[in-house]
Parts: sequence; C-alpha cells; structure tokens
Amino acid sequence: MNLSDLANLGQIIGAIAVVISLIYLALQIRQNTKAVRSSAIENLVHSLAATAQAAVENEHMVPLMLKANAEPDSLTEEERVRMHFWFIMTFRRFEGVYFQRDLGLVDAAVTEGFERSHLSILASKSGKVWWANAKEIFNSGFVSYVEELLKKGNFKDLHPAFRIDRG
Repeated sequence: MNLSDLANLGQIIGAIAVVISLIYLALQIRQNTKAVRSSAIENLVHSLAATAQAAVENEHMVPLMLKANAEPDSLTEEERVRMHFWFIMTFRRFEGVYFQRDLGLVDAAVTEGFERSHLSILASKSGKVWWANAKEIFNSGFVSYVEELLKKGNFKDLHPAFRIDRG
C-alpha cells in the first residue's frame, strides 16, 4: 500500500465518520425537538390550570363569575374590574397557546380542548360582553384567529359559571 492508497483510505474513513456524525446530530435534534414540544405542552397545561386554580382559591371569584354571566350589567365597578383582569389572565394564556401552535411547538390535536374551553367562555353572556370591549388589547393575529373560531359557532356549555345563553 503506497501513500496515495493510504490517503484515499483516510478520505473514505473521514467521509464515513462525517456521515455517522450527521446521523448522530439528526437523532439528537429529533430528541431535542420532542423534549421542547413536551415542555411546551406541559407549560401550557400548568398555565391553564393556574387559571382554574385562581378561581378555586379565591372564594369571591366563583360567585362573581356566576353573577357576571347571569347579569353582566349588574356588576359593580370593582366586580367589573376583577372580572376584566380574570378574563385577561385567562385569555393571555390562551394567546400563549395560539403563539405556541403558530410556532409549531404544539399540534392542533393538543390545542383542540383549549380552544373549546376558551370559546365556550367567550360564547357566554359575560364572555361576549368582555370580548367585544377588550379584544383590542390582544395580538391582532390572535384576535383574528379567535374571531374565525367564534364564527364557526356550535359551542357547548363546558364551564358551570359560564353557561351559554341559548336565547
């Protein structure tokens, strides 16, 4: 074996090593992508659960939600502000779901339940009133997304405090 043969053999071994490295990197990227998506889903679930937790832990929120949905115009100024910020908290989190989906971090299959849940709140009497007055504080792409979903209709009563007005 002469020096030229050794050089050719070295190039072949080097090429094989590059291919193996590329395969290894592809596997690492795939594993990292799964980990990032899993983390994104977990963060969404925890974030949205925190909204429900806020209602459960504050003894004034559930009666306020029931009152707001039964007769939104009867709320005092303080109650209206409290509900406004609860809605903001809830829909900022939903906006986060929208952004994560838009970035491809979560699939539509993951966000379906979040969408149904939030749209059922917006289909309620208090949700309609709030959304009409507050939607401009959100990202315009998110607002368009929600408006398109709202146009489709067919909402279900999913939250006892936010019953959908069928009249």
